[in-house]
Amino acid sequence: MNRKPTRTPVVPWEWFSGAIYHLKSKSIVLKIWNCSERTLLRWSANPATTKSITKNPLFMLGITLEKLMEKGKDDFARSAVDYLAAIVGCTLVCDGEIRPDKDTLADECLDDLPALADFHTALREKQPLPVVRELCRKAKQDIDESLALFEGQEK
Repeated sequence: MNRKPTRTPVVPWEWFSGAIYHLKSKSIVLKIWNCSERTLLRWSANPATTKSITKNPLFMLGITLEKLMEKGKDDFARSAVDYLAAIVGCTLVCDGEIRPDKDTLADECLDDLPALADFHTALREKQPLPVVRELCRKAKQDIDESLALFEGQEK
């Protein structure tokens, strides 16, 4: 609940428990989240040792992001993570295996151009940073696919 964390939080309830501890006050967290003390205690309870728990907002955000990704709205889901990452001085970097989506290097290289043009247009038009970041990610992804196809041919 408001015990001193023994490690960096890895699940949402640990984060809420640690936030209460580090802010030195349940009242601050209660004001921020505009919830009852009972709700906050349920959000920060270890489900292994407590019967009365409630899915907390961090957990629910995770479910929402997963549902958006399932619907193919990766850019929309990532914008929420980008927002949170920016608050703590970080930038979202996507991981995963790079898989070229074209059969030839020439086609893969041509595929890079629209994403790069969209990114450059967003820069020139001074579009919002989250939009620019997502377009940059898409351009990098396409370029990485070209490189992966090239590397595969070199082996």
